[in-house]
Amino acid sequence: MNEPSFQPGHLREAFAEYDRGVIVNNVKVGCWLGILLMPAGSVLDYFVYGNTQLWGRDVWGVFLQLRLLCSILIALFMVLVVRPVGQRHPRLLGVMLAMFPSSCIALMIYLLDGAASPYYAGLNLVLLVIGFVLHWTLLESVVAVVLVMLMYVAACFFHGPIDARIFANNLYFLVLTGIIVTTGSYVHSRWRFREFALRYELDQQRRLLESSNQQLSLKTSELELSNRQLNATKGELESSNRQLSRQKAQLENTLQELKRTQDELITTEKQASLGVWSAGIIHEINNPLNFVRTGLYALRHAEKHL
Repeated sequence: MNEPSFQPGHLREAFAEYDRGVIVNNVKVGCWLGILLMPAGSVLDYFVYGNTQLWGRDVWGVFLQLRLLCSILIALFMVLVVRPVGQRHPRLLGVMLAMFPSSCIALMIYLLDGAASPYYAGLNLVLLVIGFVLHWTLLESVVAVVLVMLMYVAACFFHGPIDARIFANNLYFLVLTGIIVTTGSYVHSRWRFREFALRYELDQQRRLLESSNQQLSLKTSELELSNRQLNATKGELESSNRQLSRQKAQLENTLQELKRTQDELITTEKQASLGVWSAGIIHEINNPLNFVRTGLYALRHAEKHL
């Protein structure tokens, strides 16, 4: 799987915050498993050891008390997990949780068969819970596995003589289980981070898309408002155009009337000029006629006196 292409600077801080909640929930699940499964193991104690005595009592009764004490401690520990201190340090509390059943099982191994005890398988179960329920990082898994190994080795050595073959066989399977658990925890933690990074990138892209959609919606609203304003302006312009068209028609009519009036004035001026010209001609004609008429009148008057 390829590394995610988008890793902002605060990606690991965001992953740590997310992982803290996951770890707290996983520790709670581990607590419930310890509370329920530790007392249930008393059935195995009864069938394995039967009437075997320890401190003058049946082994399964003594082990039942140890198991109940372990469950009570885990229950009290779970109260600490849900407190603010548990919310702040869930990984440390997770390592501590694994120590409760491990120490109880190691004590059982020490009290009876040592290296020959079949209860080393219980430590294998604890390691499996570490790997498949708590989902730790490589460092935490290594620390928990090493502590479990040390508890087993200490229980065997303090018990007394050790059968080297049985001890080597049991330790081999414990070490093998520890290697598998640490490897699985390492791979799983890397996959969880990659998955979170991809989901984080997807969430960032989704937020960017939502922001872009909001901006687009805002721009769309602004565009719709502008369109309404443009439509209103268009209506006003169309109304103004109609008014201008009517005014233009009126002006054209007025212009035509002015042209007709101008033509009439020109015709009137021409007629007036023609009248003046005709009057001048008549006047010029009348002057000689009057002179002739006056001369004829004088001649007639003179003729009468002759």
